[in-house]
Amino acid sequence: MEPWIRPSDHTGFIERMVVACLKTSGREIEFKNYPYFRRIKEFTKEKLDVVTDINEKLYHEKRMQGFYTGRIYSYKNKFFSLKKNNFKIEKISDLKDYSIAAWKGSSTFLSGDYLLMSQNNKKYTEDFKLKKQIRLLYLGRVQFLMMDEQIFKFYRDQLIEEKVISSKELVSTYDFLEPIPTGFLFQTKKMRDLCVENTKSLSFVREFSFLK
Repeated sequence: MEPWIRPSDHTGFIERMVVACLKTSGREIEFKNYPYFRRIKEFTKEKLDVVTDINEKLYHEKRMQGFYTGRIYSYKNKFFSLKKNNFKIEKISDLKDYSIAAWKGSSTFLSGDYLLMSQNNKKYTEDFKLKKQIRLLYLGRVQFLMMDEQIFKFYRDQLIEEKVISSKELVSTYDFLEPIPTGFLFQTKKMRDLCVENTKSLSFVREFSFLK
């Protein structure tokens, strides 16, 4: 999902981080794009040297084999609403009576209070079409969105550039969810250690610290 992954030219955040953390490896990098769980299967079959977008929860729960970098970046899911609505929301459970659009599978993945809220909310929906969800928010057809802040900014800016929504329409942000620590899983300890060491470089920190 853009801006994290950009298959057309491999300039998404994750692809750029892979290149940066392996720049001293002397190896040519070939990106392959697979559905989420297929890439894990390909890695298990040793058809991939590294698999990206592995969060700590998945790594530990699935007892995945390989050498994990630990957190290199984090997804920061937030709730967004139009500022003019002036909603008074202090916790996730306060959202149970509002219309909410979220990314597909979020209720299962986030679990806890979020799952409970989604189960008790008849106006809660999930969809893969996140750009469409942002448009619906600005049209007033949904009261809240829940998505990663970088994805929200990316598609909001696209819609502004396309003159579908106005940059003058401000949004309120609600930060109720913990960041999701995410990293890369390597076949070898040597490559994992090299990657981790390069993430400590000044150039890497300068370029990607806002994603941590």
